[in-house]
This record gives sequence, structure tokens and C-alpha cells, in this order.
Amino acid sequence: MSIKFGIYSKLSGAAAVSTIVSTRIYPQVVPQKAALPAITYRRAGSPREYTHDGPTGRVVSRWEITCWAATDTAAESLAAVVRPALDNQVGTWGTAAVQECFLDDQQDVVDVDSEAELLRAFGVQLTFAIVYEE
Repeated sequence: MSIKFGIYSKLSGAAAVSTIVSTRIYPQVVPQKAALPAITYRRAGSPREYTHDGPTGRVVSRWEITCWAATDTAAESLAAVVRPALDNQVGTWGTAAVQECFLDDQQDVVDVDSEAELLRAFGVQLTFAIVYEE
């Protein structure tokens, strides 16, 4: 089980998060016609550390966790419970030994149907830096 599945487990195992989204936690995109609110997660980068002797096994990754909802207020409320589910959490996530996890950035996003020019969802994107050993 990789860090990706560890992130899913941390989010789905947080009672405050699952109360709002149930199991609607998806890698990268919300499926068409899926109910909101929902969460997506995606890797934004995972550079490995190296020394002159080769790889250290340490990864300094960035993950974008986006909280989607029908209203801006609902997206903000979901983000408010997602943050403590990951922020400052350490330990074993999947098979990864997480040494650090902290909120690095937060921004508002929207999902727009460009053909119909309709707003489909409001989002709050939380970018976490997660440092772990592979």
C-alpha cells in the first residue's frame, strides 16, 4: 500500500470527514454525476532525496487535497475538517513512514463546464507537504 492509499485511509478514517463525504474521496477527479460534497487528492510532486552514495529513501512530496461542494461555504466547511485530519499527523500511512505533514498552501478553485459555461462546483484546495520514508 503506497502513500496514496495511506492518504485515502487517513481521510476516510477521520470521523468528521466521513460524516460529510461518506466514501466520496477520489483520486484526481470527481466522477461524473457523483454527489457532492466530495474530496479529490492528487500528487503534485514527489522528489526523492539523494546523497553522493545514492538514494536516501526519503521523499518530500506535495499533495493537493481538494474539497468540492455545491456552495463556497460548504467547501470551506469541508476544508475545515480535512485540515486537522492530515495537518501535523505522523506515523505509518499505508507502507510509508510519515515523518512530517503540514499544510503548505490553500486556495479557492472552481469546476466549470466550459461548453455550457456553467459552474459545477466550488472547491478549496489544500496543499500538504508530506515527508516520508519509502
